[in-house]
Amino acid sequence: MKSNVFTSVVIALFLFVSNTGLVKAESDTDLYHNVEQTDNTVATTYFKGNDQTGLIPYKKKVNILNEEGLCVSKVTYVWDASDKDWSPVDRMDYTYAGKNVKDVERYSWNKKAKNWGNAQRISYDYDENGVLAK
Repeated sequence: MKSNVFTSVVIALFLFVSNTGLVKAESDTDLYHNVEQTDNTVATTYFKGNDQTGLIPYKKKVNILNEEGLCVSKVTYVWDASDKDWSPVDRMDYTYAGKNVKDVERYSWNKKAKNWGNAQRISYDYDENGVLAK
């Protein structure tokens, strides 16, 4: 159980650092975003730019929601200027026990193999009141 908590902290720190870098644009540009929502998908596209460069695609995050509106998958893409297309970077899949996150699996995109690599997995345990167990 202690290893689950320690692993949770390590993964949380990793996600905080990686997500901070995902949204931060260069200092001489502004960051803009556009949100598109359909029935079970929320796609947020980030653009960077200024008056001289115009808007350039930067990152895209696509969240897939279940029937209850809970996020079951998040995929992050970066803009590949040479291919003029979005390239996947990572994916997070969530499973739930009720409304509580039970498991999180993180995958990184393997460019050479063109598939998702092996998952890094973390599990959460809750007490009978639905509070995260320590």
